[in-house]
Amino acid sequence: MTEDNTDTGPSGPELVRSLAELSRVGMTDEEVVAFGGQLDAIIESVSALQEVDTEGVEPTGHAIDVTNVYREDIAREPYGRDEMLSNAPAAQEGYVRVRYVFGEDETEP
Repeated sequence: MTEDNTDTGPSGPELVRSLAELSRVGMTDEEVVAFGGQLDAIIESVSALQEVDTEGVEPTGHAIDVTNVYREDIAREPYGRDEMLSNAPAAQEGYVRVRYVFGEDETEP
């Protein structure tokens, strides 16, 4: 869109086809038509924001004040190996056992 709100680019299905091509996303003709209508509605809704008078409105990242909540950092002994392995679904020789990712052994841990 240009500053005088005249649409000079593609809209609807043409815009969807262009975006799909740029994104390397395959779409059927039915999907292009469906998303074209939805995209036009989204663009209309967002373009309505250009008409809102924002004079004197401070930019903000949040609608409400956000404050970080910190807890006291207390040093403590780390968990032991046996305690950590007690939470694992399977352990073997002091390590967590997982399924093979590569290879032919398809056994469960």
